[in-house]
Amino acid sequence: MTADEASTATPSADPLHARQLELFELMGTHTAVVAPLRARRQVLGAISAGRGPAAPR
Repeated sequence: MTADEASTATPSADPLHARQLELFELMGTHTAVVAPLRARRQVLGAISAGRGPAAPR
């Protein structure tokens, strides 16, 4: 799902998810990946990467 699709989807009840969408939109991100950071069967956090429009050359 792209950030555009996520922003037009049903609003999330999860406040963290809502905040992530807000930040991605603010930064102009159109594609994003959020992956869990795990160790020994525990989730320690998450890493997020996003891609916005290409810089002019």
